[in-house]
Amino acid sequence: MTADIVPVTAKLSFDSSLNVVDKSFDINAANILAENPVGSASYARLQNQGTSVAFVNDPEMNAMGLFNANTNDVTVNMALHSSPEEAASTIVHEATHQNGFFNGIPQITQYTEYQAFRNESLFQNGVRPSLDERLNIWNDFQSLCPDLPQGKYPFGGS
Repeated sequence: MTADIVPVTAKLSFDSSLNVVDKSFDINAANILAENPVGSASYARLQNQGTSVAFVNDPEMNAMGLFNANTNDVTVNMALHSSPEEAASTIVHEATHQNGFFNGIPQITQYTEYQAFRNESLFQNGVRPSLDERLNIWNDFQSLCPDLPQGKYPFGGS
């Protein structure tokens, strides 16, 4: 007897708070993800882990997006996005956190934010960021969130 493998799939939802422009951005963001190898791989990881993606318009939410490991969902806050490209980039960012979580990496560190922003750069530019660009990403995030624990240092050493 062989076990049937049932694929796990993500659920995509649109909150009722979204206006017609937000919904259009969301559809365009999905197309951008599908046409970009980094975006496509990021969304595929979300689907493979059954991570739900919800688009909301929440002016009270102070983040562009969030991955909630407890509920295995990603929330994209359209109130803080000005283009479908930004929304797609946020999904890549949050998919990086989701992937790290499912690989056993604690997700609230400067290092994991660096990884997510580095992947956004790869998604946006189509090439791996140079060493100087990666150092800038690391330094920028360290100055923005000095209270987060460092986690792993991305350039060797400590």
